[in-house]
Amino acid sequence: MKKIILSFFALAASAGVASAQASLNAANMNPSLGEIFTSITCDTTGVVQGAAGAGLTWDFTGLTATGYDTGLSVTCSSTPNCAMFPGTTIAIKTWSGPTVNYAIATSTKFSQNGYFFSSSQHAVFSDPLDQLHYPMTYLDSFTDSYAGTITYTVSSLPITSHENGVAKVKCDGYGTLKLPGGVIETNVVRVHSYQLFVDSASVFGIDTVASFVLNTYTWYTPGYHSPLMTILESDQVGGTLHTKTVSFAKRFPTSIASVNDIEASLQLFPNPAVNELNVRLSNGGNANVRISMVDLLGREVAVIADNTNQENVNINYNTSSLPRGVYVVRVNAGNETLTRKVTLQ
Repeated sequence: MKKIILSFFALAASAGVASAQASLNAANMNPSLGEIFTSITCDTTGVVQGAAGAGLTWDFTGLTATGYDTGLSVTCSSTPNCAMFPGTTIAIKTWSGPTVNYAIATSTKFSQNGYFFSSSQHAVFSDPLDQLHYPMTYLDSFTDSYAGTITYTVSSLPITSHENGVAKVKCDGYGTLKLPGGVIETNVVRVHSYQLFVDSASVFGIDTVASFVLNTYTWYTPGYHSPLMTILESDQVGGTLHTKTVSFAKRFPTSIASVNDIEASLQLFPNPAVNELNVRLSNGGNANVRISMVDLLGREVAVIADNTNQENVNINYNTSSLPRGVYVVRVNAGNETLTRKVTLQ
């Protein structure tokens, strides 16, 4: 039987050990429209989740990146298959392909609602899987039952697999998380999800049933609306199937409402751009503005303007020297930051 794991997110801080326990709630965790999340996948060799407990430091500076993907939070209605996922309040659309992940974010919890890749590969929860309950802090826990169907193809034959199970979720630690590139995240909590579920399907006329155990360790910090890091392992009960994935977030600043004047006026055109990108904005507050381009690994690859305080910024930037692809234009105004996606082709 082909096994596909249902998973919604499967995106420099100061040093020191967190002195207080972080508390996750809807305001500081639920994604907002227009946010960008980049997740770096890693070699899993030798990677373990580490201890549970208070005031810990989890050191993953030795992770080796193997790839990345980036998602943009959008409304469900803006995606072509929204009707398949009733109750969805937010969707994450990947930039590298057609996959859209669907979720239900409320004031009391955040739940996985499924994903869509194609008509022959998608998953829909009939009973959504709760990922977080709010508020949630160290030693808080909950139990949630869930069910869903996964559609996939084996030798050109469409297969529908039915899944149901129980997730036991506990916030089992807090402290500091160290990531590659010298990134140190303080005020971090870790959430452990233990899932036991049954997967049943009819493959070539043969009914098959298998049970699996999923252990997921996820690190969060209030204010960043996606996991900082995830370790996920799946094991077949009484069988040999085993999978493991490791990923961490490459954080981008996101659009912030307090820069309304600049954000409302910001224009990037043409988009997609070929050899020139026009950048226009009104700097009503005369703040020092820095405009740069960042690639999807979080590296600043170009500076368009540095600390200009012009009332009106009007720049024609030559992009011919940059590799073709997707970038983020980042505008720093005073202490605030906003971002926009741009494609070079």
